[in-house]
Order: sequence, then C-alpha cells, then structure tokens
Amino acid sequence: MSGRILLPLRSLARRAASTPEEWTAMLAAEVPRGLQRVQTLIERAPSMATTCASGGAFPSVSRLSDLAATCGDGWAATPDSCIALDSDLREVMGQVTTELMSALAPPGPNAAGPTSNETYALHRSLSPAWAATTALQVKLRYHSASVRLENEPDGVWETTAPVKAHSLRDAVESALVDVEALCNEKHGVVPAVTIVGDSAERTAVVCDRGHLRFVLLELLKNAFAATISRYGIDADEAPPITVAIGPDPLHAGLQITDSGNGIPGRVAARCFDFFFTTVPYVEPTYTFSGSFGGEMEGRGVGLPLARAITTAYGGSLTLGSTVGYGTTAFVSLPQDATV
Repeated sequence: MSGRILLPLRSLARRAASTPEEWTAMLAAEVPRGLQRVQTLIERAPSMATTCASGGAFPSVSRLSDLAATCGDGWAATPDSCIALDSDLREVMGQVTTELMSALAPPGPNAAGPTSNETYALHRSLSPAWAATTALQVKLRYHSASVRLENEPDGVWETTAPVKAHSLRDAVESALVDVEALCNEKHGVVPAVTIVGDSAERTAVVCDRGHLRFVLLELLKNAFAATISRYGIDADEAPPITVAIGPDPLHAGLQITDSGNGIPGRVAARCFDFFFTTVPYVEPTYTFSGSFGGEMEGRGVGLPLARAITTAYGGSLTLGSTVGYGTTAFVSLPQDATV
C-alpha cells in the first residue's frame, strides 16, 4: 500500500489482503518502514538537524528510534500491539512538536517568534511527517478494529469502529457541542451557526473519527474566535457562521464561513506554517480547553496539523479570505456512499 490513504475503507480492505494472515504480515513489514520515514523527516527539520549535527539530541528523536527498533524484525501486528504503538506514536509526535516549538520560540512575554524562513523550512519537514504519521495511525487502527470485526457479532463493530465512513453532518454537530461550550466558558458568548446542504442524505467521509474531529474542532474554533474578535459581546447577534456540506462524485466538500475581520494577505500566506501565529500565547486558565490540548493554543500548530491530516487522506484544506468581510475554510475528504 502507498503511504497515503486514498481509497474508501471497503477498497482499502480489498487491497490490503485476501486473508487476515496476509494483512498482518503486510502491516508488520510496513510499520517499520513508516516509522523510519517519520524519523527521517523529523531529523531534517531545522533545529533538529542542527542539534543532531553538533552531537546533541532531542529526546523525541531518541524515542522515535526506540519505536522503530521495537517494531523491527519479529514485531507481531496484533490488535494490542497496534493500539499501544498508535498511542506511543501520538505521544512522541506531540513531544516532537513541543520540542521544535520550544527550540524556535521559547515561551515567555519577550520571546521572539520564528521567522518566515524558519517556519517554511519547518513546514517542509514537519507537515509530511505528520501526514505520514496519520497514514500509519489509520493502518494501525484499521487492523485492530478489523480483528474485532471478525470476533464480534454482526453489527456491533460497525457502530464503534474508529476508521470507517462517518456522517459529515453528524461529526460537525458533535464538534459544535464542544466548541460552543468552550466558547461560552472562555468568552461568555456563543455565535450562531447555520448548517446548510446535506439535508436529505448523510454525506459520509472515510477517515478516523479522531482525525476528523480534530480538523472540525480546529476550523470551528477559528471561525468562532474570528466572529468574537470582530463583534465582541454582540457576537451572538452577528451574521451566523455558515457550515455548508455537499458531495461531489469522489469527495465530500465542507465550507465553514465566518463574518470576522478576514485575514490579510501577508498573514494568509503563512497560516499553514507550523508555529506561525498572530495570537499571543496565554497560559490557559479555563478548564474545558483540556479536551483540545489547550497547551498548544496560540502556538501555530492547529491549522498546519489539520492540513497534514487531510493531506494524508488524499483530501485538502485551504482558506479563502477577504479583509473586512470574513474567511472561508474549504475541506475536501474522500467520500463513501451515503450512510
């Protein structure tokens, strides 16, 4: 299989192997290669490369090496080992991001942010590394879930599997509940939201539930923040944020439009650079943000990571903005049949 997930889940299952044994053997061979690719990309990142060249080391790079060594010859792709590796990989990539962030822009009121050259160079390494990580996570989660499918009664796994066709509208509505609660806790006001399209049928996208949720939370949080930034305590009376859902023959499209102040061109050009941000970092004091990894807020991680995730699935994430009128986020993800 390629490093990118470009096919609906049922096609992935057919292509993977004709038997569980063949799929397990294929995964056991692919996981070490996937980890080595992630490590190679990370080691090319600025700061990481400089430190390693001078004889130093980042703890996260050492942990990636340990994971790759653990998954070398003889690694058994069991559901438990896949779940454990998925958890370790998610943790170590968070550590990678934190270490690079600290190396470029140490926290503090007088800390200088990274330059455009630094963030561009980071983007060249960190974005594909996260995309490769996402693709690897999908394979691990798919394998652990597929074994459950063989061992559970018909219909039970279908409702709990993380990697499958998910209703895009249902996912948006679920994410909105949490974003509205966060927004109310942080700002004391909640902008209105209107969901349009997809009224008769539920457009489905094939991806991991956690990955889809992260992308939606990030884009909705940004739309809410932009609306509140412009309208303040009257944000609940501002033009509603519009979420439009619609399929094309191969992909499901999602548009999230706010009526905030818009993004100037010089800022828009860097929105997807890791660690570029226009929001001053403030240590979170509100409690609900813990569900989103509040320590990353204001650090320029959310949008780049959201784009890396959509890229890993063969989709896309772009922004369109007009200063004084607002911003629209455009998301495209592989579509399955309606559910």
